[in-house]
Amino acid sequence: MKLQRLLILKNTVHIGEYEAAIRLIDRPDFMGMGAHGSEQMTSFRIFVDKEEASLDDLQMLTEWNSIRIYRESEFFDPLDEVTHVANHSVDYGFDMSGLTVTQTVDWLAENTCVRSYMMMFPVRRDFEGMQITDTYSDDRDPGQYDVSQADFSGYPGLWIPDVTEMTLCSQKSGVTAIMKRLVNPELPGGGYRFCWNAEAYNKMYFTVCCVENEPVDVAPGDRWCTKHRYEVTLV
Repeated sequence: MKLQRLLILKNTVHIGEYEAAIRLIDRPDFMGMGAHGSEQMTSFRIFVDKEEASLDDLQMLTEWNSIRIYRESEFFDPLDEVTHVANHSVDYGFDMSGLTVTQTVDWLAENTCVRSYMMMFPVRRDFEGMQITDTYSDDRDPGQYDVSQADFSGYPGLWIPDVTEMTLCSQKSGVTAIMKRLVNPELPGGGYRFCWNAEAYNKMYFTVCCVENEPVDVAPGDRWCTKHRYEVTLV
């Protein structure tokens, strides 16, 4: 039973973009290292209980109360992969109950953005025949919605404002996965939530801008700041 629980936890989340998928108008893809590209990491530091550690230090099991990871990177225009358009910094704060992610994007050039995200959470719907998540809820609507199949429709798949917390869960697996929006820039079309009915996962999104397809102009010196929280529990 313990091994089964560990297997469920290990396979609750799916490979994909979590921190940033930012799109410039008329570009073929988003900027975002995890799944899209056009982003190059420039620095990476780890702190375990406030003491800096190397990857070599963590080759064996290590007791900890908190872990902080700091990553810096550069965004490049997907049209040429050369033009440096922005700097991106991410602070990952792990504690015993979850992960808090704080981000900044500092713009270096004039550009126009379309629908973009800086908070995403790809959670598996099933794994090797086991239902991992099948129910969606949020803090705006009291209902619980069936998202057990890839072709679900209705409320979870609508762009809805004024939501700060989304939950995916299943009584079958005992998994509850939560994403909380803590800080979001005040941009047109920002702060909308959406749950995607992709084949591979139930993926939760909060927009940073442009959900209504109204482009947002950025200029050198503009800064976008976000903060969000992930929590996964197994009952």
